[in-house]
Amino acid sequence: LLSNALENAFIHNDSRKRVSMNVTYIEPYYRIVIMNTTDFKEKEIDKNHGYGLKSMAQIIEQVQGEILTEKQEDKYIVTLLIPE
Repeated sequence: LLSNALENAFIHNDSRKRVSMNVTYIEPYYRIVIMNTTDFKEKEIDKNHGYGLKSMAQIIEQVQGEILTEKQEDKYIVTLLIPE
């Protein structure tokens, strides 16, 4: 799950190449936030777009967690909530 999330962040990153990850424990969840910069206007959507998030969502569903995605200006943020 984590390697998939990080790979997605780097693949969909823009030329500034900023990726950050923050892991915290907030009972009863591990909270993993991965943020990457991107230029939403210049991104081309290829035929494989969305498979990374779909596979992460399947894993999260199996462990009864949550996945949240958010766009903020030039950032794409994925938050994973994984029960302990």
